Amino acid sequence: MTLDLAGRTAVVTGAGRGIGRAIALKLAAAGAALMVNDLDREPLFETVQLIDQGGGHVKALPGDITAPDFPEKLVTAAVGGFGSIDIIVNNAGYTWDSVIQTARIKGSESVIAPEAGHSTYWEQPQVFNRAVLDFIGRH
Repeated sequence: MTLDLAGRTAVVTGAGRGIGRAIALKLAAAGAALMVNDLDREPLFETVQLIDQGGGHVKALPGDITAPDFPEKLVTAAVGGFGSIDIIVNNAGYTWDSVIQTARIKGSESVIAPEAGHSTYWEQPQVFNRAVLDFIGRH
């Protein structure tokens, strides 16, 4: 089965490595234009280079998807760069130990528990979803 995503735009968070990178590469290979994001600049731009080498269309916006104003910036950059958003992949994630296999239960409170006035990491993808839905609602 061949997937044709020509003319479509995808936004992939957590695209610097692992599953996020693999998804971004597959979407690019299927013809989608990509706005990729990761907290870590170096691996993010490695992903950009791989997509560029494959002939794909890609833009990157490094940054923290959990920052209150960042989801809107990401949506604005994607729409400004490609004109639309057709696919979103909320893949960003983290653990203090850097890989899920070695994550400790103790100390993971910052990942799942709210702090004074801050939304949890688990809530932030919904902030991004709302930013995308606001764009869709306006167009």
